[in-house]
Amino acid sequence: MKIIFCFAVFLFSSFTFAQNVPTGLTEGLMANTGAATQDSTASSIYNPSLLLQRKERSFSIGGNTLGTINSEDEGSTMSSSLQFAPTYISSILTGTSVVHEFFLATVIQGNFNFATQVEDKSFVGKMNINAVKTGYSLAVYDLPMAFQVLFRYSQADQTGISAKELAGAPNAHQVSYLDAQSTALSVGLGLSTHLRFGGYTLGINFNSRGYRLIDKGETKIRNYVSNATGAGSYEVSDHSFRLDTAVTESENTLLIGHSFSLDSHEFLTDTDLNESSENVNLYTVTQSFGYRYGKKGQDQFLCGISNVLNTELNKLGQSFSISTGYAWYTRALRSNIGAFYSKNTEGTDTTFYGLIFGSEFGY
Repeated sequence: MKIIFCFAVFLFSSFTFAQNVPTGLTEGLMANTGAATQDSTASSIYNPSLLLQRKERSFSIGGNTLGTINSEDEGSTMSSSLQFAPTYISSILTGTSVVHEFFLATVIQGNFNFATQVEDKSFVGKMNINAVKTGYSLAVYDLPMAFQVLFRYSQADQTGISAKELAGAPNAHQVSYLDAQSTALSVGLGLSTHLRFGGYTLGINFNSRGYRLIDKGETKIRNYVSNATGAGSYEVSDHSFRLDTAVTESENTLLIGHSFSLDSHEFLTDTDLNESSENVNLYTVTQSFGYRYGKKGQDQFLCGISNVLNTELNKLGQSFSISTGYAWYTRALRSNIGAFYSKNTEGTDTTFYGLIFGSEFGY
């Protein structure tokens, strides 16, 4: 059973990189910094009130190639294969007094392979994860505010095989087959605003703790035991229990951002507070910094870095993400390309990197 729970630990560690998945044509190139940016391309994720910057209708789609996720911890490894995942799909509709946005953002998506060797026990398995955020945002021109309905959905399917020798009986072995599925869906509300004073902008975005609409999952294990009660003996037993593996970000989150603009330069910093699902009085803090060179509507160079701060990470650089890239215009089409790299040493030593690309069409 210990190996089975090691399998779950790696699943949870994969979700720690959800916040590092680059999202937004420009924000993703600045280590996901954008709560107060003066050129928002993923407003519903960072600050829906920034939709007030948009004066025309548009459709955008952004994605990334997940180069790899690799994780190691005391004889255990986790890895992913090369794949493509759309990270942000958005449709913005502008009116005379309000701006609407329907959006879908990928939190994490991929296929993962596991291998664990602990003394005489071994485990190999595969897992498929799909987790998204989707919803509707409404910003009002007469007020620097926006309202949001946010749905969080996650689904995970896992299979695996473990093997071990049984103590107390010669040549006794146990082989176990695991099959698990879990699904979760929650809905929450959001409220955001931003205030601008010349070249300075303050942005604030709050998402409420989600209400679970769906929360189900089951893990089934079939054990095959040979030679446990004597030479040639053979036993088969079935077990089922709940093992929560589908995770939605269903707790309170607060994002506070600052932007300082001077001519073609923009300096940004975001503070992201995420409430822990295990302890509602404990928050994980992510501090990010972004830089953009280039005026709005022109070619731009972007870069950024973020660092996670909590009680388990007491040094800078233990959990960080960096990204950089280039964005350009071709008539009504805005595009970008870049790269990102993340590293986390909390619990497991994990790296995460890939390419970023996307386009937005205004009409």
